[in-house]
Amino acid sequence: MIEAIGVSRRIGSKVLLERVDLQVEAGTVLALVGPNGAGKSTLLKILSGELEPSSGQVLLAGEPIGSLAPRRRARLRAVLPQDSSVAFPLSAYDVVLLGRTPHEGAGETLRDRTIARLAMSLTDTLALAERSFPTLSGGERQRVQTARVIAQIWENGEPRALFLDEPTSSLDVAHQHATLEQARRMAGEGCAVVCVLHDLNLAAQYADRVAVLSRGVLRADGPPSRVLEPSLLEEVFDVRALVVPHPELTCPLVVPIGPTTRRTATACVIDGGL
Repeated sequence: MIEAIGVSRRIGSKVLLERVDLQVEAGTVLALVGPNGAGKSTLLKILSGELEPSSGQVLLAGEPIGSLAPRRRARLRAVLPQDSSVAFPLSAYDVVLLGRTPHEGAGETLRDRTIARLAMSLTDTLALAERSFPTLSGGERQRVQTARVIAQIWENGEPRALFLDEPTSSLDVAHQHATLEQARRMAGEGCAVVCVLHDLNLAAQYADRVAVLSRGVLRADGPPSRVLEPSLLEEVFDVRALVVPHPELTCPLVVPIGPTTRRTATACVIDGGL
């Protein structure tokens, strides 16, 4: 469904991504993880067609994503950015209904309105439908925007891709799991899902594959049980961690212990210098 071939991104002399090759099949959830500044959001924006790579290309459903007409691309894929602001005092329901704009009814039909309300029901936001979007809390806004992207690619039976950039960052624990359960549900309906996550245990629990980025380089890509290794976590995240079988689930459990001696030593040198 999604294929990145030799994708690089540079701004001047700064390398944000370096020759990334990646495939995301329909029906799977891929989690992009890595430390701050690793290139996760940049890669997600390139995969979704919001940014052009400096070199390489991205295929969506077998076609170069840059060659797709905007309306067709919007029907094939939806993007939840890290921060979704709305300049006008629209209601939460109207924000969700915007997701139907690329479709034949353009948000004006009974079908569009029904889909918008169903998407809000799935994200536990139906009670917020009449509230002004700017007055909502950060977590409520994030859930409403999640409903919008679900409504945008609601139609089953054609290729679809969902891109989520830190979809759990403003959410309480219950809604973090509910959001990723919705991502899994959409994957179960044949959607390809790519999400940027910081919580390695959420990635391990909900993703079929985990792709680890570090300084713009794809360091590992595979099932969580194979990728989330203590040695790789130490090298990429500068953190010591235990990785053990989850006591109840069939995924690994990452137990952070603390920063590596390398990071601690660097902090001591800086502190001593001050």
